[in-house]
Amino acid sequence: MWVDDRGVTHTVALPSPAELMSDEFRVSFDALVGSSGSDVEVLLESVQEGLFDRDLSGLVAEGVDEFEGTVPPQELLCGTVATLQELGHRLENVDLRWRLDAVLALSDLID
Repeated sequence: MWVDDRGVTHTVALPSPAELMSDEFRVSFDALVGSSGSDVEVLLESVQEGLFDRDLSGLVAEGVDEFEGTVPPQELLCGTVATLQELGHRLENVDLRWRLDAVLALSDLID
């Protein structure tokens, strides 16, 4: 994610959102969606809204975001998530720079 000089956040569209997660994470996330799909969607929306409520200006250096157009790191999400709490904790531990990318990738997988 990058923040422009007006404070608007942007992400890079990924051809395959699964690139941001390990195979192990993807399998466990799919199982969690299978058992608690609507709750996962609510959690992802909550994390996304929380990001928009934050002051993200600290991600921008001298009016220019050096990460403009940068793709997030592969396997940003790894390990397993068996519960909503684990998923929420895992997302909160993703670097703020990449958290929106992670949430959007997971949302894309659900859709």
